[in-house]
Amino acid sequence: FEMHAAALAALPFTIPVVHIHGGEITEGAIDDALRHSLTKLSHLHCVAADAYARRVRQMGEESWRVIVSGAPSLDTLRTMTLLDRRELETRCGLRLDVAPLLVTYHPVTLEYQQTEWQISQLLAVLGVIDLPIVFTAPNADTHGRVIRRAIEAFIVHHPTAQLVENVGPQGYFSLMALAAAMVGNSSSGIVEAPSLGLPVVNIGTRQEGRRRAANVIDVGYHREDIVQAIRQALEPAFKSGLRGRPNPYGDGHAAELIVNTLKQV
Repeated sequence: FEMHAAALAALPFTIPVVHIHGGEITEGAIDDALRHSLTKLSHLHCVAADAYARRVRQMGEESWRVIVSGAPSLDTLRTMTLLDRRELETRCGLRLDVAPLLVTYHPVTLEYQQTEWQISQLLAVLGVIDLPIVFTAPNADTHGRVIRRAIEAFIVHHPTAQLVENVGPQGYFSLMALAAAMVGNSSSGIVEAPSLGLPVVNIGTRQEGRRRAANVIDVGYHREDIVQAIRQALEPAFKSGLRGRPNPYGDGHAAELIVNTLKQV
């Protein structure tokens, strides 16, 4: 929604807008309405995949305005030096002797009335999984504080669980590279995790509609389904089967395509 404000401010001054990541669908979030509106407020569209380019063209945008660039975050991942376990422990104040479950769970904004029940189902499962857990803080969407309070209460009774506020891109990608698996509903499990060969249990509808790589196990909100999916993600054969699989969001050269486009138009 903050990007939408910028595009609206540019509109009366006829300032050209380049929109990145248009054409995507996230059925459980309010982002769809904002994203598609941004498409119609923009003049160039650097999308992450062919399917998203088709959707932008279906919305009436001329073909020459649509460039399949891939996801820029993969450029960061490709060029970044990741932290090793000891560096992560020192910088982020974490205990990482055993590869943890990385849990990133945000509110499902079109289902925010169910937030308390949804996070309770997830925490009930995590309470019986025999692995340390690193939670990242939920975002600022509606009822994010409900999730935070539930996580903080969980940590009080589970000494192997930890919460990190904000470790920055290097710290977060390093945690992803180290984790045994990722659980939650973050776009990072869909977009960046495939490049790290990280198994992801994607819960609920927040990311419904986005393209999936082979690393993603989709599951509903009920605890019985979540625990089965986590067990599948932790199977050594599942993780080994992800080696060499392509990431549908690109190869980490999005910036070059975007800059070349800007130079040419």
